[in-house]
Amino acid sequence: MERSLAIVTSAAPYILRGATVTVELVVLVILIGTPMALLVAVARNSRYRLIALPIGLLSWAMRGLPPLVILFFVYFVAPQAGFDINPFPAAVIGMTLYMTFYLAEAVRGGLAAIDEGQRLAARALALPRGRAFFRVLLPQALPAIVPPYISYTTEIVKDSALTGSIAVPEMMGNASQLIMRTGRPFQILLFVGLLYVLLDALLLIAQAKAEKRWQTLQRH
Repeated sequence: MERSLAIVTSAAPYILRGATVTVELVVLVILIGTPMALLVAVARNSRYRLIALPIGLLSWAMRGLPPLVILFFVYFVAPQAGFDINPFPAAVIGMTLYMTFYLAEAVRGGLAAIDEGQRLAARALALPRGRAFFRVLLPQALPAIVPPYISYTTEIVKDSALTGSIAVPEMMGNASQLIMRTGRPFQILLFVGLLYVLLDALLLIAQAKAEKRWQTLQRH
């Protein structure tokens, strides 16, 4: 027991540095991917086929590719086109490209849940489309958007472990190095697993608080 605690104690600083990188990566992907997901969702719902069809095909393709393929494409192929990208920005770009289209599906599902009468009411008031979307439609869609949205963001946390394959010093990559050095996988993986569970739990708590707040607002 003392040996296990000593291993975890000595490994913790290195793993926690990786956890900081993981959190930064996840936050950036969410901050960049969310507005992009809104744009993709609106484009996919467009009545103009020249907009909706290409975006729909792109969404299908990006959601069909493994995230590791996208990460490798950004990190290894982009330099051949003259774009030298460091590991961390490449990870942000690759993960954002992958997750944007999943987040967009959450937005589309929420928008589809809105009663058609609300859309007609917004048109009857002659509200500009942008204002109608952000002030009328999107707020009503949020209760249906948030659960799948949070579910996808937890996938970002877990898939961030793949970025170690392009030399990002994230949590799982650092843990793998420690396992090879110490030969003690159980203690290190248990500690890392607990950290991943903690990060996912924080997102789920945020979802629960948001849902509770909307239920309170709806009652009033």
